[in-house]
Amino acid sequence: MKQPALLLSVIFVVLFAGCRKLAFYGDTFYTVRGKIVDAANQPVANLPLVLYAVGAEFSLAPPGGTRQVRQLSANGMTGADGAFRLIFPKSNGQHALILENYQVIDSLEGSLCATCVEVDIEAARDYLIEIAPIRVALP
Repeated sequence: MKQPALLLSVIFVVLFAGCRKLAFYGDTFYTVRGKIVDAANQPVANLPLVLYAVGAEFSLAPPGGTRQVRQLSANGMTGADGAFRLIFPKSNGQHALILENYQVIDSLEGSLCATCVEVDIEAARDYLIEIAPIRVALP
């Protein structure tokens, strides 16, 4: 009688404990600061910016597998000089700055996709992340 209960406990742990939720740590905040320029190195003003925390959740429960999850962390807009500053909470995922409808031409930060730039919290100094200018192709 003990073995079926033990087996059910193991199955429960394997099916449901394998799931890792994207979590935020509300007592720690970072500031990311940078500038967006076009291909001619001219500032891009009034560009909407969205910062997401991106993670993966894995579960053996149906349908199972791994899926990407993203959660809005901050949003804002570039100023007349193309500069931006966003404040966001620390999370256990990666952080990606999304430039909707603009393709990243080059960035020293590393790109997770064609329209986004990775924000590496490991590069923070006193909770400030300075990003080198990001060149984008205008739509």
